[in-house]
Amino acid sequence: MTGPPGGEGNVGAPAADCPARTLASLLVTVTRRNDGRPIAGARVQVSGPEDRSGATDSRGRATFRGVKSGSYHANATKADHGDGEAATEAPPGGTGTANIVLDAPPISLTIMVKDRSTRHAVEGATVAISGPSSQRRQSSQEGQAQFADIAPGRYDFQVQHPNYHSARGHAVARDQGASTAEVLLTRAAALNGRVVDANTRGPIVGARVELLEANLHTTTDGSGGFNFAEVTPHRYRLQASAHGYIASTQTVDLPPEGTTVEVPLADCPAMPPITDLNKAHYAHERAHFDLELVSSELKISSEIKYIKGWSGQVVKLGNSVPHGTGGVIHGSFPWPGYRWMKSEGLGQQYWDGSAWKDLPATFELADSNNFSVGFYSVTNASGAVHYRCQYGGDWPEAFTDWDIHSAENQSKLDAWVWNIHDTWTWVFDIKRHGCPSHSPSHCRYSTAASVQFVEQNTFSAGILVIADGNIRSNDSLFFIGEPRIAMAAHEFGHHLGNPDEYAGAAVDKSLNDDGAAHGIDPDSIMGQNLTNVKKRHYRTICRHLARMVQQQRGKHYTYEPVPPL
Repeated sequence: MTGPPGGEGNVGAPAADCPARTLASLLVTVTRRNDGRPIAGARVQVSGPEDRSGATDSRGRATFRGVKSGSYHANATKADHGDGEAATEAPPGGTGTANIVLDAPPISLTIMVKDRSTRHAVEGATVAISGPSSQRRQSSQEGQAQFADIAPGRYDFQVQHPNYHSARGHAVARDQGASTAEVLLTRAAALNGRVVDANTRGPIVGARVELLEANLHTTTDGSGGFNFAEVTPHRYRLQASAHGYIASTQTVDLPPEGTTVEVPLADCPAMPPITDLNKAHYAHERAHFDLELVSSELKISSEIKYIKGWSGQVVKLGNSVPHGTGGVIHGSFPWPGYRWMKSEGLGQQYWDGSAWKDLPATFELADSNNFSVGFYSVTNASGAVHYRCQYGGDWPEAFTDWDIHSAENQSKLDAWVWNIHDTWTWVFDIKRHGCPSHSPSHCRYSTAASVQFVEQNTFSAGILVIADGNIRSNDSLFFIGEPRIAMAAHEFGHHLGNPDEYAGAAVDKSLNDDGAAHGIDPDSIMGQNLTNVKKRHYRTICRHLARMVQQQRGKHYTYEPVPPL
């Protein structure tokens, strides 16, 4: 008689026509030949007085209970491991054991080294790994550093190359076969130059030179020269200042091979302007940023604290569901009448308190009755993980985990940083009303925006949730899968106190200038097309600057955005 098919780990039940005293058990253990570790998921077949089949559990064991006693032949197989066999005897009332050894594939880890800008392979990089094993390799012409016959586990790696900034990361060598990880290197370049008097062309010794956005500074030598080595190729603002001269700021496009520039400084007028102000924080409703004036450069900065999270949606069904339907989010969730909602197939479902239900056929989704919310994980005292909404309430099921530290996802954060910088920097200068100087650069400040994403371990009010996937981003929830990089500059605009400027949003209908009509401007960074920064977008910055001047210098000035020189 052929017994019932086995299951995983504990296989089968006693055959109905076998007396209990003649029944036995079989325990088949499958391990790796090279290190003796158990193999899970191996297919096991036993044949003898009766035939059974099953699969090994996480301990490499397949147990067959209630088999007829006698001699058995066991066979085990798994993809990439080959097969093996063993014989055993199952005594009446006892357990027969069989140990089968399979040849596991070698474990290897390949680190792919690429140029961040071109995504081309980088040859000759030194890659060092540390963890269960420690090795060092040079990347090949294909950019590959291969580590073979290593132990499985988590590895930290460091990559160095003379033409690039060093990089660190981590990778996991899987239990079976080959694993890969990618690291992107940022090329380093040199910027050399000379600061001179605009009239005499003579050198200015001891001038302060700053490479903005790179946070680097130096002073000129006896010939007016300066040097910045190992700088990431990009577009920068180079600023030079010296006693008795008007500070100068110019744009420098730094190529990978480096470049040399000359910076002329003009004499200061008799009445020196305000060129420096201490950093001051602005916070009102959802607007928050820092403002600092350094050598006539107005630095607009923000530290964006974020936490890895997930996303869901909420929906307000109202009378489209029967009175008393469960699932309404209570507690600290600030908007009444909403329920959890998720996409399922081609439609959406809502949570009724015990199960997911299709949205009512008569209900229509609109911007006014649903929106996206972020979630973060919370582990209670018993070790159970819950997913809590940033506004309160727990999601009714588990989310799929994801790696925010992967090279691809960290590259997206870098892209957001540069998008914010490139969109909001050097678009407008800020100039004082009623400046007495005839010089166009007097009382005038160039603007530079920068942000820093800082990961947090725990959530608190005001912390940004970064979720995987792509539903709909807002200023408190970013999606790593968001295809529109300009979304970052748009949400940063909210940090600067600007409302949305597209139909259906909470617009400021008093905006009727500079391309806006009743608060709507599709051709702006705050509008539908996520394009241009407008003068009105600097209103809060100008007011905050005036307050800083009053508090730090006792002057009652007003400021406005103007086109850059």
